[in-house]
Amino acid sequence: MSIVLYYPSINDSNKFYTILSSGIFILQKISTSLTDIDVDLEIALSQIESGCMTTIISDTNILIVKEKSISFFEEIDKIDISFEHIERPEFPTIALRLKIKTTNNLNLRYEYFFLTESKDEIHFLNLLVKNESIRILFVSNEIKTERDEKINIDQINNLSSILLKLDLPS
Repeated sequence: MSIVLYYPSINDSNKFYTILSSGIFILQKISTSLTDIDVDLEIALSQIESGCMTTIISDTNILIVKEKSISFFEEIDKIDISFEHIERPEFPTIALRLKIKTTNNLNLRYEYFFLTESKDEIHFLNLLVKNESIRILFVSNEIKTERDEKINIDQINNLSSILLKLDLPS
C-alpha cells in the first residue's frame, strides 16, 4: 500500500502532534519533518501488528517498518536492501526485501511488494532509483525513530533494469 497524501498537523518548533483514534502521539522532530506522516497511514499502521508500508513525503521515499518493539534499532549493524521482479500473471509485482542484522546477531527480514499496475507504486520506485536512498521509519506503538539508508548501486541498477524490462513509465 503506497499512500502519497499530505495531512497537516499541529506543530511547534520541536514536536509534531498527530491525533489518532487511539490518542495523541507526540513525535520528536528528528532532522526533518518526515515523521509527520499522513493520518490515514497512521491509522492503517495502528491496524497491523508488524510489517511494512511505503509513502513519499517531500520527494523522499519512506519505508515504514512496524514492530511490537523496536529496541533493536540502536543495535543495527547492517541493513541490506534488494529488489526482485516476481512474475505472476495475476499479480505482477516487484519485491523490496529488507534484511537487518544487529550486533546481537538478531536477523530481521521484511518484504514489501509493489504492484506494477499502480502508478503510485511505480512513481515510488522511479523516485527510489533517482534518489538512490530511502528513509526507514521504525515504528512501535509509542516510539518512532528514523534512519537514512543509501541503497547499494548494484541494487539501484537491478531495480532500474527491472523497471526498463517491464517497460513501466518513468
